[in-house]
Amino acid sequence: MPGSGDGGIMSLHAFDALGGEYERMLFAYHPTLAAELGLHEYLGELGDFHLEAFESEARELRGLLRRWEALAGEVENWPVDQRIDYAWLGAGLRDRLRDIERFALYRRNPLVYLEPAVFSSFPFFVRPYASATGRLRALVSRLEQLPAVLDAAQANLLPPQVPPEWVKSAAQMAEGGALLYRQGIAGLAAEVDDAALLASADAALPIAEQSLRAFTAYLTDEVQPAAQGAFAIGEAAFNELLRERHFLDIDAAELLAIGERLYAETEAEMETVAATVMPGLTASEIVAALNQEHLAAEEVLAVYTAEMERARQFVFDNHLVGLPAEERLIIEPTPAGMRPLTPYAAYIPPGPFEADQVGIFLVTTVDPQAPAEIQAQQLQGHSRWKVPTVALHEGLPGHHLQLTWSNHNPSRLRKLAYSTLFVEGWAFYCEQLLDDLGYLAHPKARLYRLAGQLWRAMRIILDVSLHTRGMSPARAAELLQQAGLDAAGAAVEVQRYLMMPTQPMSYLIGKLEILKIMAEYQEREGNDFTLRKFHDTLLAAGSIPTALVRLSIFGE
Repeated sequence: MPGSGDGGIMSLHAFDALGGEYERMLFAYHPTLAAELGLHEYLGELGDFHLEAFESEARELRGLLRRWEALAGEVENWPVDQRIDYAWLGAGLRDRLRDIERFALYRRNPLVYLEPAVFSSFPFFVRPYASATGRLRALVSRLEQLPAVLDAAQANLLPPQVPPEWVKSAAQMAEGGALLYRQGIAGLAAEVDDAALLASADAALPIAEQSLRAFTAYLTDEVQPAAQGAFAIGEAAFNELLRERHFLDIDAAELLAIGERLYAETEAEMETVAATVMPGLTASEIVAALNQEHLAAEEVLAVYTAEMERARQFVFDNHLVGLPAEERLIIEPTPAGMRPLTPYAAYIPPGPFEADQVGIFLVTTVDPQAPAEIQAQQLQGHSRWKVPTVALHEGLPGHHLQLTWSNHNPSRLRKLAYSTLFVEGWAFYCEQLLDDLGYLAHPKARLYRLAGQLWRAMRIILDVSLHTRGMSPARAAELLQQAGLDAAGAAVEVQRYLMMPTQPMSYLIGKLEILKIMAEYQEREGNDFTLRKFHDTLLAAGSIPTALVRLSIFGE
């Protein structure tokens, strides 16, 4: 039996200890991540961002990586689950060490500081994992620590090494962070009757806001004029991420060819469907026209709620996948302070360590105080033909179901995993699955799904081209507009691609990888194959890269 000898047992014990030390180290240096995962004792902490903390983390990561490498000779004798955890841990260690040492993000990217200082608090305003009083107390603690984080950022960042494209994004986020805290805390404070706590919030908020304003000025006045760093990571590093982060056996050139092929195929499929909707018009012209067939302002929340329930019932009626007994999904309007970050809709999953596994689906309803032209733009983002795809992608059987099942994985290490290749690939796979099964019965809804696939294919092209082929952000935005995005949406998308190499390709490539696994599973199962059996087996693996999901299913 694998791992049954004394040596195997000893090496497994050593690996368990290594995994536990990695978890403790990770949470010590990244307490906002621990809070996001559902560990409430970290709710009020932002962490240490002094230069010495990054250097210390790198030393600890190198030490853990050496111990991980020392176990390599024993792994083949371990049970499959431990082999998977071992592979994932190695990828995680290398990833975090790469960010510090090779990419030097703490020297180059202001978001290393803004993400934990501001945007990690986003869920506090909507996730009911603690009382309003408890959340406000934790937020006050964070506000009091925020100036020190931004002071450390100014001490650590090296302006000439910062890519200029990143500075603009960071300045916009710093400005938005002040609004997020002010409006979010106002909403929480309305539910709190602790006078001393409210006074503490009133005292801490303006100091934090001033710190954010000062940091915005620093970015604009000092970093932007000096910034000349390159956002592109280069082909060697890009291929390394494909291989070591995503466990893919393709390189940038092959990935680009796949993206170009998928774009052409999807474009042709869209034109075929378009001919059945409005003959004589192109697919892009029809999609633009369908944006005008939007929901009425007063029905936005109700229609999304009804569509979420329809998708849930469809999953149940068609025996597609099992549902966790305690799974819950709440649909709520987006709080005012989060509207700038959530133009249409967003899903916030439960943390894997949360006792209450409730997911939150936020819908940004029309702002009645906004000018008429802004309200019209907001409504165009809620086309009634787009809603079905959004609902199944974010809710059931998409993100909410997959992440809730992932949270049930018994491995503590795997609870820390979040492979965009599998997570985004699953939700995108679900779009095609339900379309194939008749959920998107109207060709207008199917055309919207394909429009989403078109710009996901373009994401693959841009992901490779921006980081390995010298493409400019301006050209990338032009191509996204050709793929159907509006100018503002394209600009925001490109800014994200510049900072997240290999993430944009995850959606469509992840879906293709899942389809490969399904084909192999179906061939092995023969007449015993069912979608329910396949999906239950697939989701039991957790949010790990698709190659490790395959290993979990087939054991080889």
